[in-house]
Amino acid sequence: MQRSDCQPPTEAEERIVTYQLAMIGRDGMILASDRCENLGSATDKSFTKNMIRKLSIDRGLAWTYSGGDVAPIFSSRFGDEIEKIGDRSLQAVMDAIANSSDRTQREYQPTAKGPWSACLTVVRGESKTILRNKLSLRTEEMLGGWCVSGQEFNLATYMPRRFYSKDMSVSELIYIAAYSVRAAHDLDNAVVDGLDIAVYTDAEAIFRILPDMEIERLWNEAASADREILGILKSRALSLPSSRPKSSN
Repeated sequence: MQRSDCQPPTEAEERIVTYQLAMIGRDGMILASDRCENLGSATDKSFTKNMIRKLSIDRGLAWTYSGGDVAPIFSSRFGDEIEKIGDRSLQAVMDAIANSSDRTQREYQPTAKGPWSACLTVVRGESKTILRNKLSLRTEEMLGGWCVSGQEFNLATYMPRRFYSKDMSVSELIYIAAYSVRAAHDLDNAVVDGLDIAVYTDAEAIFRILPDMEIERLWNEAASADREILGILKSRALSLPSSRPKSSN
């Protein structure tokens, strides 16, 4: 199944507290995720926020998860499937997603308490493919070159929606991803925090996760981008003709 863009989330997905972004460029692709993983309930004051890396890589594959407490299990089962089959062809990856989805449902559903949701986002560098499965029998290929998972309607999606282009370089995609995740954090810092970015270049043909030092630099630079944008708007406003009414003399 193919979709041209991310569709509105279901009722269960609206409670997902994470933000992830996949983008395809002219010389590679990236997968970015926050590091926030919330446990417990805010209503009964048992809410805690943990910081954990949710990105995984395996040569030309990278994947991440969003959702409830079943989501990391889904991701782990996919990793098991990939390691077991060894094959990294597109069809093999899709079969591994289906198998891990089925296994997760069979293992988890008998112990589930109430509604539960999970979304696995998998990117394959060689074919420049973004795949997404919401713990179902259907794996969707996300067309359009980019996709947000988790908080799909966070206002931070404005950045990729407005500026993304398939002609962008990986370096440009990295900066857009860093800004978008940082903006999602600034808009909702209780449920989005931290940053990881997996990068695939056609030249290297493998995914690598950017080191913490580079992530820290990007995180801090993204924070200053708003001030630069505001400065541009102010400078343009100052160049406009005065809006004061003319004298009646």
